[in-house]
Amino acid sequence: MNKELNIQIQWPNGTMLPVLTRSSSTGAELKRLLRFACTTKEELILYHNGVALDLDLSLDEQIIKNNDIINAVISKKKNPEQEALSKKIRELVYEAAKINDQHLNSMELSPNIPKSHKQISTDESSEYFEDCPSIQTRPSLISTDPLPPFWNSSNNSIGNDT
Repeated sequence: MNKELNIQIQWPNGTMLPVLTRSSSTGAELKRLLRFACTTKEELILYHNGVALDLDLSLDEQIIKNNDIINAVISKKKNPEQEALSKKIRELVYEAAKINDQHLNSMELSPNIPKSHKQISTDESSEYFEDCPSIQTRPSLISTDPLPPFWNSSNNSIGNDT
């Protein structure tokens, strides 16, 4: 049960590191042995055949044999302050979505619109929009005097108030 294992650690850049360990070693012991490759802000995650190593089980219990390859992945540790901030952001996004949903529900249940958009056929839609006062199908007549007067027509000078 306490036999030596020669395993290969494959780093993210593809280099291989041979490691001599015992089959009774746990995943945590192997991780501690390889900790030299990480900074304090990084975390080492070990995978064997696509499954993360259980830190409490021995290598023998995880069916790791001689000359097996274990992939090492180095990831950044999450800052607790960043996690709290991201949680607050998720809460804000959830509240915004909830408010948007309530707004859409109120528009859907509005008494001004008797039928949903899907129920209006093309023949009925023209009749519906003609009766609706808030939606104009045709523009009103364009005024011949579209701009408001900024000065009297008798007084042609700009800035003269008399």
